[in-house]
Formats: sequence, C-alpha cells, structure tokens
Amino acid sequence: MQALYERLKTLLFGVLFIVLFAYPTMGALAQDIQQAPSASTLDRFVFRTNAAEWLLTIPNFQVGFDISGSQYNHDVALLGLKWNWNTRHTLVPFYVFNVFDLRPEWRHYFRQTQRESQRVKREDGTEYTEWEKTGFLSPKRKNPKPWQAWYYGLYADYTTYAFKPGETGRQGWAVGIGVSTGVELPLYEYKRGAVDMELGLSAGIIATANKAFRSGADLFAYEPVPARDNKFLVLPMLTEVRVAFAWRNKGISGKYDKVDPSLEIYSQAKSTIDSDAQLSGKASFDESKGEREMQRYHQSDSLYRADFKQSLEETKTSRLRNIESESGLSDKQKAKLKKYLDRRFNALLREFDAALSTEHRRAAQAQAEKERAAREAEKAKQKEAAQ
Repeated sequence: MQALYERLKTLLFGVLFIVLFAYPTMGALAQDIQQAPSASTLDRFVFRTNAAEWLLTIPNFQVGFDISGSQYNHDVALLGLKWNWNTRHTLVPFYVFNVFDLRPEWRHYFRQTQRESQRVKREDGTEYTEWEKTGFLSPKRKNPKPWQAWYYGLYADYTTYAFKPGETGRQGWAVGIGVSTGVELPLYEYKRGAVDMELGLSAGIIATANKAFRSGADLFAYEPVPARDNKFLVLPMLTEVRVAFAWRNKGISGKYDKVDPSLEIYSQAKSTIDSDAQLSGKASFDESKGEREMQRYHQSDSLYRADFKQSLEETKTSRLRNIESESGLSDKQKAKLKKYLDRRFNALLREFDAALSTEHRRAAQAQAEKERAAREAEKAKQKEAAQ
C-alpha cells in the first residue's frame, strides 16, 4: 500500500505541474492563434501507447490535448505514465525490473513544404535548377511529404526504478529534461476515429541517485550493499524510443496542416521592417545627400545627427501607419511588430553614433600622422641645410 501511495502522490504532482505551469504557458501560446472555427473537445484529445515499451514489459499510456481548438493550432500538451508495477513473491525474485515514470510534454507539429527553385542559365547557354537555400531544420524540402506530421518538443520526467539484472541491483529515483522529435503517419481511418503510427525518440539530461542491493542469504528479502551506492549522478541519455500507436477522433491526416494566414502577414511585415532598416542606414543616407550638404554635416555633428534621426522617424512613422492599417493582424502581433520596429531603428541610431565616432577618431589619427610627417620633413630639410 505504501508503494501505491507514493505513486499516486507522484501522479498528483504531475497533474498539478500541468495545471499550474504548463497550462498557463500554453494558454499564452493559444492567444497568438487567430480566431477560427473550433474543433470539438473530443477532436482535441489523443490517446497513445508505445509498442516498443510493451515489448520490454512496461505498460504505458499517454494522453494529449490540443492547446487550442483553432484549425490553425499546432501545439499539444501531453502527460505520459509508465508503470511496471511490483508483484508479490514468497521468495524474492533473482531478476528485478520495476519502473514508474511520469512525463509531461509539449509538442509542436508541422508539415513539410515545397522548397522554391528557379531555372538559371549558364554562360554556355545550358540551364540548371537553383534551389532555395534553407537550414537543416527547415520544413522546406525538394520532395516534401505533406501527409507526414513531424514534431519537436520538450519534456520533463520523474522516475523511480529498481533494476537487478545480476547479482547486484540498484533502486533509486531520477529526474530529467530533454527534447523529443519524430513523425506521425496515418494508419487506419474509421467512421468514428482513426489510428495513427508514431516513430520518434527523446534524449536529454537526467539526474539520478540510487542504492545497491542483492538477494539475501535466506532468499526472503534483499539486503543493501552500501559500498556500491551512487549518491548522485548527472548523465546525458537517450530516454525513449517510440514505435507508438495513437487514437484520435480526427486522424492526423486532417490535423496540424493549416497555417494561420496572419502568421504569413506578420512574417512579411517583419521582412519589410528589415528591408526598411537596411535602406535607412548611414550609408544610404549619405548617398542620398549632395556634396554641399555633406560638407555642412562635417562641420556640424549635431545637424548631421538631427537630420539622420528625422529621416529615421519619417520612415518609422510610415511603417507604423501600415502596421496599424493591416486588418489581418491581431493586436498582440501589431504590438510585437511595433516593438521590433523600435529595436531596429534605435539600433540604426546607435550604429550612426558609433560610425560618427569612428570617423572622428580616424580623422584625428590621419591629422596626427600628417603633422608627424610634416615635422619629419621639416627636420630632414633643416638637416640638409646644415650640411
């Protein structure tokens, strides 16, 4: 009964973790998703079990829930439980394999998309395909497989265990954090519900402490081996390999495949801000001015800086009007863009001040070098006259 009590207490801790920590965090993520037709409560659930762990005689179960009912939602909160429970024996078994694991997890799903390309003509007249350059983790692929739902995520877990594969065993606890990644594929679809298959893995850092034990001489109990205890260890580890099956009321083939159009508008607005910043720097400002104006600026740093700042403010004001007038953006997205705009243009002003300071320093160094050269020439002329 004591062991059952400890596990129920741990399960309660995990539920409280989800309610107090994960749920508010995911609620904030859900607020970024534009209002759209909502899925039913049942459609947001997923129930999963890992066949690979059943082969290791570890019963396991995981339940997940979409953080938003929006059709644009791609984030899921999950809570998994593994429990290879203790069994009663008159004589203690020689081999022991007991484990209890509680794992809250967050996942973000995405689909592969087509990588852009264009035909480029060589100097000799032949053509070749030039593909868009993307990072290793980019979802864009030359040959995308849109029916596959890929994911990445974060997890934390708490484990108690007792392993005894030979003469000596170990019993202890472990806590860990790490990352998960994998892919889900549609398997069977029915009139009500669908079964999907998942292939994935998790890896992270675990901290553990355990005590050594062995079978007692009378075989009715185990006895400790204090000399072989591990008081505390921190280890990198592959914590889970998944060949899992999931049941959903609405299969994976119809989930996590739509992109919120406001995200594309937001991305384009951010790119426009970057372009404005590149065209509003000191070099572009100087190129737009005539020789007479630049001479005036070289005579008065305050005038130079005031005109540059005014130019930035005019561009910034124009961009702010465009952001405010964009109906496809939420208030939160507009606020983020305004902050981003402020950061970029404030950085331009700091770069201007740094460049102006560098120019003055170089001019002073050049003047000092010129004066030194003049003094050397004067000394050489006096020495020649004396001879």
